[in-house]
Amino acid sequence: MLRSGCQWRMLPRDLMPRDAAHRWFTTRRRAGTWDRVHDELRRQVRSGPDVIPSRRPP
Repeated sequence: MLRSGCQWRMLPRDLMPRDAAHRWFTTRRRAGTWDRVHDELRRQVRSGPDVIPSRRPP
């Protein structure tokens, strides 16, 4: 990941074929699935029991 970002040709061989992985990812991106997943994860992290709201500097 650090060396190549997230290039499709660098996916591990034990995963699905590149074209299938790309199609799967693109379908979910266009449907807004990734945005909803990220929104939900942010909501959970920011509303956890140990969250202390940070104060903005004046």
